[in-house]
Amino acid sequence: MSETIGGRLRIFRSSKGLTQTKMADELSVKLRAYQSYEGDEGGMGNDKYAILGRMGIDLHWLLTGEERSGSAPIPQAKPQKVQVLDNSGELAALKTQVSMQNTVIAALQDQIAGLKDQVAGQKDQISTLRELADTQKAFLAKAIKQANSASSVLQPSSPV
Repeated sequence: MSETIGGRLRIFRSSKGLTQTKMADELSVKLRAYQSYEGDEGGMGNDKYAILGRMGIDLHWLLTGEERSGSAPIPQAKPQKVQVLDNSGELAALKTQVSMQNTVIAALQDQIAGLKDQVAGQKDQISTLRELADTQKAFLAKAIKQANSASSVLQPSSPV
């Protein structure tokens, strides 16, 4: 028999086959708050005791650890039945789907890598074309300057 309210709360929860998370949901509290109840770290409000009473716990037992005459016996944990399903066919089909999806993903990743290489090559071409355009601009500017110089030399000077 447990000596604390938290211990008896744990016994009750186990007897109902509930997890701490489910009990926290039933009491409309966060998991950590419920864990503090079972750990005797925090007290519950009257509304929580009312919910526990509706869930079937003997509140006298919960609070004192004593059974009242004529009250329901202290709940004992019931063994849980575990049903194992044979889903091997479904599992194999899912594995096949995952394998196919992984193959598609790998192919897409290869395509992306190829496209990245193409983009890098195009960037290199653009850079080369820009350098060529800059060289042509410089050449044209020099040619225009030389043409202007030559035309000023060829112009007759006016008599004074």
